[in-house]
Amino acid sequence: MTERLLSDLLDEAVAISGPDAPSVYSAEGTMSFGELADRARSFESLASRVGVVALLGPNHVDWIAAYYGVPSSGRPLCFLLSLIHISEPTRPERI
Repeated sequence: MTERLLSDLLDEAVAISGPDAPSVYSAEGTMSFGELADRARSFESLASRVGVVALLGPNHVDWIAAYYGVPSSGRPLCFLLSLIHISEPTRPERI
């Protein structure tokens, strides 16, 4: 079986649907497959210059671009949960 990356699937979606076809709908507007692929390549380029990539913050369309782009660089990607309230324990309690 041939190894494929997520970015390969995005490239196929661009080829099949066209670069102007909508891919992501958000509160900020609609992002086309072409725009998503461009953002993913930007994340790939950035990630190739660092070690591990970790994203922390509220949900954003760039998280989708990172999901496709960072693995293409061969670097690991980690999404960090930012929804923990300060009053919640951050470590498991011993029973």
